[in-house]
Amino acid sequence: SNLLQNTACGITDCNWGNSCSQHEPPPISIYPLNSCATIKYPGTYSINNNIIGGDKCINVAVSNVNINCNNHLLTGPGYGSAFYVRGQQNVSISNCNIYRFASAANVSNSNFVSLQSMNISGVSNGIVISNSTYSKVMNINAVGFSGGSAFLFKTVNTSVITGDAATDGTSAYAAFAFVNSSNNIISYNNATGNRGYGL
Repeated sequence: SNLLQNTACGITDCNWGNSCSQHEPPPISIYPLNSCATIKYPGTYSINNNIIGGDKCINVAVSNVNINCNNHLLTGPGYGSAFYVRGQQNVSISNCNIYRFASAANVSNSNFVSLQSMNISGVSNGIVISNSTYSKVMNINAVGFSGGSAFLFKTVNTSVITGDAATDGTSAYAAFAFVNSSNNIISYNNATGNRGYGL
């Protein structure tokens, strides 16, 4: 007989086979991230060590997520994205060091995304945002971008881009590139020592 047939499902991160079809993680205040992962639950996440990973290392697959890298380093294989956000709302990523990805952050079809306080190097494109509104890109330092732009915005509207820097880029493209974008606040940014245009 099924001894659990009268047992109600609780909040747990365990699978109970056929006896409980729904399960969810317990409501802890901060979820630790120690390796590449797909984030499926809203909440606050903390990266607690350096991470070596591949494409879409941190894949944000849900809205209402806050990620703090705590100044740890994410190192990639030379392709892909350290952070991947598509079709989400209210996502914040901060205090990250990112090296050797095609892009540090690839954000698309998402609104109210905040990227702040990052050091990026050895990438093709630093920050790539497309089809998004009400985003913030602040205090990000991109050094040595090679294949595209340090900051690439495509159909990005009503957003704030401030306090960012792009230096020593070998790409012929602009350090800050805007395509079909309008009503943005662009202030206190710096482009120095790059092969292409600044803006």
